[in-house]
Amino acid sequence: MKISKFLIRLFSVFPLCILFHLADAQYYGIEKLNPAINSTGYDEISPKVSPDGSTLFFTRVGYPDYDKTLIINGVDWSNRISYGSKLRAIFQALGGSSTDNPETSDFNQDIWFANHNLGVFDKVSRAKYPLNNALPNSVCSFSADGQAVYVINQFGTNGGMEPGFSISRKTNRLQWTFPRPLEISDFYTHSSGIHMSMSEDESIVVMSLMRDDSYGGTDLYVSFKKADNFYTVPVNLGPDINSEYNEEAPFIFTDNKTIYFASDRPGIYGGKDIYKSVRLDPSWESWDEPYPLYEPINSKADDNQPYYHPGSSYLYFVSNRYRSSDIYRVNYTETLQEKDPLNVEYYKEVSVTAETPSSTKVDDGLEIFITTKHSETKKLIGTEITYKVTETELKTTATDGTAFISLPKNADLVIEATRNGFVSATSYIGKRSLEAIIEEGSVIELYLDTIHENGIITTDPIYFVQSKASIRKDSYGALNKLVKILNKHWNISISVEGHTDNQGLEDALQELSEKRAQAVRNYLVAKGISPLRIEAIGHGGKTPINDNSTEVLRSRNRRVEIIIRKVFQGSRDASSTG
Repeated sequence: MKISKFLIRLFSVFPLCILFHLADAQYYGIEKLNPAINSTGYDEISPKVSPDGSTLFFTRVGYPDYDKTLIINGVDWSNRISYGSKLRAIFQALGGSSTDNPETSDFNQDIWFANHNLGVFDKVSRAKYPLNNALPNSVCSFSADGQAVYVINQFGTNGGMEPGFSISRKTNRLQWTFPRPLEISDFYTHSSGIHMSMSEDESIVVMSLMRDDSYGGTDLYVSFKKADNFYTVPVNLGPDINSEYNEEAPFIFTDNKTIYFASDRPGIYGGKDIYKSVRLDPSWESWDEPYPLYEPINSKADDNQPYYHPGSSYLYFVSNRYRSSDIYRVNYTETLQEKDPLNVEYYKEVSVTAETPSSTKVDDGLEIFITTKHSETKKLIGTEITYKVTETELKTTATDGTAFISLPKNADLVIEATRNGFVSATSYIGKRSLEAIIEEGSVIELYLDTIHENGIITTDPIYFVQSKASIRKDSYGALNKLVKILNKHWNISISVEGHTDNQGLEDALQELSEKRAQAVRNYLVAKGISPLRIEAIGHGGKTPINDNSTEVLRSRNRRVEIIIRKVFQGSRDASSTG
């Protein structure tokens, strides 16, 4: 019997000191799936939801109730006295070390599924042979019609296992065909852990492999369909997305451009984190810089195996933040809108037709439509627009609050809208988003705040370490924008005002809000803003904007506001544009 060293890469399980607990998980809308799915003391990995949303497939590791089918030379050994010793020898060959109990081994991986009932996945069952056997089993993706699953490994009907992937088709609710090998030209890997994601139309396979041209550990590769069940030689996605560390567990989004994956590269959070990157051209080797998703999706623990279900807008992932590996999900659309400032690009879908100003014409470029609006009334207002493309700075006038510019492809864009009496509005849009904005027929909206005493300066969210006054690094961008605003509008002074919800002792909440406001003030002063222009105030939970009746409403009360306190005579703002 031939067994190759292969399994899904598993998480290390060790004690961790993490920065948030269950209450914080609720605050962000994260949901740990119910105990019928997440068992006590065992690892659950590889969550996959069927295209119609009716079934959650997942893998349970080292669980005593597993499929014991072990075919060797056409004979099932599951009822033989020597079954345990034979399975132990196989797992030892896979792992390169002795295994005391094969039943609790990390190589004991079975596919389980839960049906959707009244908004909850329950009625959990273990899949039967041939979808499961005594060797590593896991679902990776689905066929276009949703009636077949792609699984890890390739199995022979007479026994044996090879690294790779297979497809199994459903014959009825509980029965599946014997997995048929997925043929990928020149397929090999030097790693013991691989994974794959099939595109929605089954034209593209993205895999994590370790091959001769890998940059370090496992890298992400792509293969393209050339015939039914046949795919091309894997191509490395290149150094934009791969690193000297491990990139694994890819998920390709429905646009065939966006990839989510996990990596153990150094980052903000620690452990393995989930990243997102967008393809920039047809070569599959040019990508925008991968960035980690925000807490609570990522944590100080290992967070891995992202899977997005577009029908429900849930992002599923696994994490060992509470020791064993469990399955979580979060409404990713809401999370992006409310908690992921890097992914909010101030645009919405529109259909526009306009002529490009001659001063901004760029041949074979991208055309962008911009609107500038009053932040309070949401009405269009005229502004001067300065935009920087790579190292070239250009200007145009949005007389009626609209402008139309052209840009070269693969360019970073910084846009600033100015008007006398208003706080200038700035937006940075990376290479990853420009083409997507155009393809969607979208518009970039900039909102300007009026400069007046007691007016609010709108900023991106400012995040702190849970229950502390330490500013998180992912908030530096928002604070640096505020520094630019204060440098430009030298004639205003502000107050930084911290707020909490009502959960906790009043004195402790007051102290925390004061310290957080002071931390923001200290950051601004360190960046060269005069301390005489900044006052730090803490309100504790005294001035909520919601009634604190639900966790969602309480989350909106936890905030830092920037208030204009004084406007001095004399301005260096841009002149009025009418």
